[in-house]
Amino acid sequence: AASLASLWGIDEAADGSFLTVTGWDPVSDLDVWILRLDDGGASGPRVLARAPGPQQQSTISPNMRWVAYSSEESGRLEVYVRSADPASEEQWLISANGGAFPRWSADGSRLFYEGVEEKALMEVSVDPSSSRFAPGLPVAALEEPRGTVSVVGIDGERFVVQVAEGEIGEKRIEVVVGWEGLVRR
Repeated sequence: AASLASLWGIDEAADGSFLTVTGWDPVSDLDVWILRLDDGGASGPRVLARAPGPQQQSTISPNMRWVAYSSEESGRLEVYVRSADPASEEQWLISANGGAFPRWSADGSRLFYEGVEEKALMEVSVDPSSSRFAPGLPVAALEEPRGTVSVVGIDGERFVVQVAEGEIGEKRIEVVVGWEGLVRR
């Protein structure tokens, strides 16, 4: 029987049929688990990714076929993808020089992650219509983001980056309220 001491890092499939979570197990450390919701949770949680070192930061592709996550199974933090089917053993190493915080584009055609050695937001192209996962080579999408990318815009061209206070200097944002009255018709 599955036993999880604590859960976090929850991601929900686009149709709400399942969740992935990072779960801490006192025996195996951090693992990625999957929980089917379309059966009312009757099947219980199942391990999706377990290896030496922590498996975490899981994110489900928009087509719900693939799960990207970070793992230290190689001895350093890397990004991997595997099938959302827990019975499948296939997995693909995505990052080339260390990686963390994977995020899918809204259409599933690109997988972004933070490159450790590159110090850049990296991008890997993917064919979301294919039944076989075949990632492209990582390329820099954004040089030195100086923060954690928390949201990838729907177009895959805009990003929300969490930056430490004082990291980028003083910036001003002006908000104009009631601007409609200032526009000539």
